[in-house]
Amino acid sequence: MLKCELKKLFFKRKILLLVAAVLVLEILLALRMNPVSQTLDTEQYARYQSALSAYAGKITAQTGEEITQRYLDASGAESKLEALSEQLAADQITREEYQTQADVLYQLQGNLPAEAALYTAYTAAYENPDRVWLMPDNAWKLIFENSSADWLMIFFVLILSITAVKTETQSSMDLYNRTAKYGRGKLAMVKICTIMLTVFVLSVAVSALRLGILTARFGAEGWDFPLASVEIFRFSGIQMSVLEGFFTVTILKACGYAYTAALALLLAVFFKNVPTAACVAGITLLPEFIAAQYSDASLLYRYSLPVAFMKAMGFLQGSTPEQYSSVFTALSGERKIAVLAISTGILLVCLLISGLKLSGTRVRFPKRTAVIALILPVLFFSSCSPRENTNIQASSRTDTRYVFVMGSIYDKQAQTIVPSAVTPFVNHQVLGIYGDYALVAAQ
Repeated sequence: MLKCELKKLFFKRKILLLVAAVLVLEILLALRMNPVSQTLDTEQYARYQSALSAYAGKITAQTGEEITQRYLDASGAESKLEALSEQLAADQITREEYQTQADVLYQLQGNLPAEAALYTAYTAAYENPDRVWLMPDNAWKLIFENSSADWLMIFFVLILSITAVKTETQSSMDLYNRTAKYGRGKLAMVKICTIMLTVFVLSVAVSALRLGILTARFGAEGWDFPLASVEIFRFSGIQMSVLEGFFTVTILKACGYAYTAALALLLAVFFKNVPTAACVAGITLLPEFIAAQYSDASLLYRYSLPVAFMKAMGFLQGSTPEQYSSVFTALSGERKIAVLAISTGILLVCLLISGLKLSGTRVRFPKRTAVIALILPVLFFSSCSPRENTNIQASSRTDTRYVFVMGSIYDKQAQTIVPSAVTPFVNHQVLGIYGDYALVAAQ
C-alpha cells in the first residue's frame, strides 16, 4: 500500500516535480546568501573577518593582549597624528620622517572600525571565556540568523497536504477507498504517514542542502565551538556545540512543517474547497506578524503554534541583559516542555481526526467538548505573558579622547587608565565607546 500511495502521490499528482522545484529554488536562495555587517562597509568587514579568523577559538592571555593593543593603536592614531603635525611644525622632525610615520598612522586610523568590531567580539568572549569563543562569520552565522519561516516549504506543505485529499474527494475516489478491502483505516494511515514523512524528510534535506552550499562558499569553521559563540545564542545557558545546535534547530523546523501539514490535513478533510490553503497560511504565519509588534521577541515561542517551531531559534536563545534595547526573555525548561507537549497533543489530535474522516468514520463533537477546546487555549495563552523590559541603552555625546578598554576608561592623551569621575561618564555605567559616542546604561 505504501508503494502504491507513493507512486500515486509523487507521479500521478506530480508532487515529485514540486519537490524538485523546491530544491532548485532553495539552492538559488542559498547561493544569494552572503554574510553582511550592519555597521561596517565591505572593505572594513573583510578586514574584520580576516583578523577574526586569525584569532578564532578560545581566547588566551596572549590573544587578549594582541587584540587590545591593536585597538589601542588604531584608536590612538588620531592623537598621534596631531602630535606628529606639531613636531613637524616645530621643525623637530623632517618632512620625510613625518611622511613615513604618518603613512603608518593613517593606515591604523583607517582600520579603526574593523579593530573596534574585533575588540567588541573579544570583550564578549572575555566575559565568558569558557562559553563564548571567537568565531568568524561563516556558514553558521547565515544559517542561524536566517530564522524566518521558509515560504517555499510552507507552500509545498500546503500543496502536498491538500492535493493528497482534495483530488480524491473531487473525483469521488474516496468512496471507493472507504469500501475497498485495504481501504478505510489502513489506507488513511498510509496516506497520513506518507505526507508527514515526506514533509519531515524534505525539511531536513533542505537544511542539509543549505548547510552544504554555505559551507562550500564560506567554510564551517567552529562547528565544535560552544553554541554561545554564535551571536544570536550569546546569552544562552544551553551547553551544546554549534553542530549540535544545528541538528536541534533542524529537527525543530521539520517538526514545525509537519505540524503545519497536520493542520492542513485537518482543514482539508472538513472543507470542500481549495481556499483551505489560505486559511492554514493565515493560521501559521499571522502569529509571527502579531508577535513582531511586541517588545519581547520571545512572545512567539510561548504558544503552541507551528511558526514557533518553524523559526526554532528562540528555543535555544537566552535572556538578553537589561541594558540591551532588543529584548528576549528565555523560555524556562518547564515552558519548553509545556509548549512541546501541547503541540504534540494538537498534532496527534489533528492526525487522528483526519484519519477518522478519511476512513469514512463520522466525527461528531459534543458542545461541551467544543467549549472546553476553546477555553483551554485561552487559559494557556493568558498564563504566559512575558515581562516587559524598560531599561534600554542610552547614548551620550563625548570626546574621542577616551576609550573603553577591559571595563576601564583609557585616556589617549594621558596614555593611562582614569576613573570615570574625571570624564563625561561620571555617575554612569559605561558599556562601550564607539567613535564619538559612548553607550551608557540607562538610570
